[in-house]
Amino acid sequence: MAALLSKFRISHLLAWLLLWVSLTVEAEIAIIVHPENPVQALSERDIKKLFLGRIRMFPGTTDAPIVVDQPAGTAVHSVFYSGFINMEPEKLKRYRASYLFSGQGMLPLTVDDALQVRDYVASHPGAIGYVNAEIVDDSVKVVFKVSDR
Repeated sequence: MAALLSKFRISHLLAWLLLWVSLTVEAEIAIIVHPENPVQALSERDIKKLFLGRIRMFPGTTDAPIVVDQPAGTAVHSVFYSGFINMEPEKLKRYRASYLFSGQGMLPLTVDDALQVRDYVASHPGAIGYVNAEIVDDSVKVVFKVSDR
């Protein structure tokens, strides 16, 4: 009985921990670009279009974006696409497959983790990505915070 109660408490603790982490991540996502990118800020609509491949240039420029993504299944990826972009993983896969097949879009570059997103954006002037705001430093420029909406 004590072992069952202990497992029950651990599972509840893990559930609460996962909820807390997802809420924390959701409140702290930063959309980042290279510091030399002329874009100073992006709207929620522009970000959605960029990450879904619906526009081929940064708004107000002739610069093509390099969209940098985090691996599917990570907490930040899930919160960004499900919570901010409003697209669940299966729908996102179908959407991307259809626009890729139609020749109208490109898949984002996927790197291994948030630090690689930040480092890639910092070293490529046309790149845009999303990371937990806690890892933002002077090597990148924040153009939107998900908590701003």
